[in-house]
Amino acid sequence: MNDFSENWRKLRLRAGKKAELLGNAWPTKKEEAYHYASLSSLDKKAWAEPVYPEEESIAEKIFLLDLPEVKNRMVFANGYFISSLSFLEDGGDWKVKKEERVSEKSFSFEERLNDVFRKEQLLLKVSSRVDLSELQLLFLNEGKSVSFHPSVVLQTIEGQKLSVCEVHVGDGEFLENALVEVKCEKSSTLFWTKAQLNASEAASLSLTDFSLEKSARVSFTLLAKGSAFAREVVRAELKAENAFLETNGLQLSGKNQLVDFNVSIAHEANHTESQQSLKTLVSGNGHAIFQGKSAISKRGNKSSAHQKSDALLLSDKGIFDVKPELEIFADDVKCSHGATVGALDDQDIFYIRSRGVSLGGAKRLLLFSFVNEVLDRISDEKIRFWAQAHVFPFLGGGDEEIFGTEEKRDL
Repeated sequence: MNDFSENWRKLRLRAGKKAELLGNAWPTKKEEAYHYASLSSLDKKAWAEPVYPEEESIAEKIFLLDLPEVKNRMVFANGYFISSLSFLEDGGDWKVKKEERVSEKSFSFEERLNDVFRKEQLLLKVSSRVDLSELQLLFLNEGKSVSFHPSVVLQTIEGQKLSVCEVHVGDGEFLENALVEVKCEKSSTLFWTKAQLNASEAASLSLTDFSLEKSARVSFTLLAKGSAFAREVVRAELKAENAFLETNGLQLSGKNQLVDFNVSIAHEANHTESQQSLKTLVSGNGHAIFQGKSAISKRGNKSSAHQKSDALLLSDKGIFDVKPELEIFADDVKCSHGATVGALDDQDIFYIRSRGVSLGGAKRLLLFSFVNEVLDRISDEKIRFWAQAHVFPFLGGGDEEIFGTEEKRDL
């Protein structure tokens, strides 16, 4: 007889006939992929079924997000696709799929969890050939001790340029487990900005899966700011020559937060290129993690893969774990990885203060410069300004988590 915890037993009962897909427990540190960020802490709840949200309330929340106006927007709320608030004015189509998915590849735990509990899956294609189409994917969540499992499959078209802004935001102690699959066709260009802004007591799991065909180019930028526990996974396969992927991440981990950014890129063809870059700020007793892997197969000659991670620890209690990996089976490649971890430089602070700037102000200027290296890579100016507005309050204004009480009085 299996020795399930009470909450895991309830979760399996909710899963019904698909309970075996879940296994016997949440993944623990014994599994390599979860060594730094065990999911066992999520066993504190049984994570009940969500209720269908009030659409009028969802529309009001979208308004309060103050996002730039776009012609294409898809809306999920509490894991349900809200068709009445979604539109594709640039042209395209969507289909809502409710039946079980059959995958050709082995599932991660997050994928199996999504398969078991998701309400529906959105199959999406923006067919416009305007110079640059803009699409918003909004995931709005609210509830207590409930879980949401939205799923989206996005298909580009050959030669298309598409800018996507993906936003996750919500209030309450909930679990969100989002799955987004992106199929990038030949010569398509994708600019993807993702903001995870869920409530500080929430738990967020996310998998973004990219598949790139010949000469496809993707620039992905992540802002991870919310949730007590956040695990952001990016998985990509560069399937044909001249495919290019860059991932840029900004993690902000504060009091009682754990944020894990996990990137795995497979080079499966000649002349492919990937770049991984991450900036991390850890304040209070926050804990941040970066696990970056670049794998180049025997078919990956003339390819390049580069990783770079920089972290600032703003307190003695903060923790940053980094695990770079290179797995190379081809001979003619260019690969590198590097990581730095440290504190704000006292000489830089002294130099700025000598110009009449307060201690807190000097630190804030240095932090602005640090995070802007990521935010400046957001190609859409309107989205970049919107992201900056959400990041900058974390960096100062007297926040005791970052500056401390003595420095707060010096602002």
